Amino acid sequence: MRHNTIIILLTIMVSLHGYAQTTGTEQQATICIPDTDDEKNLGAHIRHAFRKWKVPVQIVDEEHQEQAQYILSTDATHRNRKWHEGWLTYRGEFSSGIVTLRDQCGGIAWSEAAGDRSMRIETLVGPFAKKGPRKVADRIARRFKNALKEGTVAKPCNESLEGERR
Repeated sequence: MRHNTIIILLTIMVSLHGYAQTTGTEQQATICIPDTDDEKNLGAHIRHAFRKWKVPVQIVDEEHQEQAQYILSTDATHRNRKWHEGWLTYRGEFSSGIVTLRDQCGGIAWSEAAGDRSMRIETLVGPFAKKGPRKVADRIARRFKNALKEGTVAKPCNESLEGERR
């Protein structure tokens, strides 16, 4: 009797797991993240961070930009530290980034800014510390994933127009 209930529970769990995976992939948005001209290329770091944090979106190339529902534009600033900065103060290298998610009609669906605060722990880990554009991209990816879960990202204009017609 006990083995039967275990088998029934296992089959229910496996079927629910398969259902959760299929429903999550059906609602993926397509996003184009173009490269930037600066040397740090925040767009490439954001693409990598989206894959790393498993953000449920499909990323398309710049050649297929017209197929994307959204375009994520990036703006990054980076300040290198001078040799004498950071010895006795917290001033040092600083990176920041601003991203804007626009739909094909030009409306802003989501916007976020993130920065890289230089902390003292980086001196202990040295070159293995995640800093600069990588850290900014990770923060943006996590915040975007949370915004998708919360439903705070606006729907693309194509979907909202179809919803009004119905």
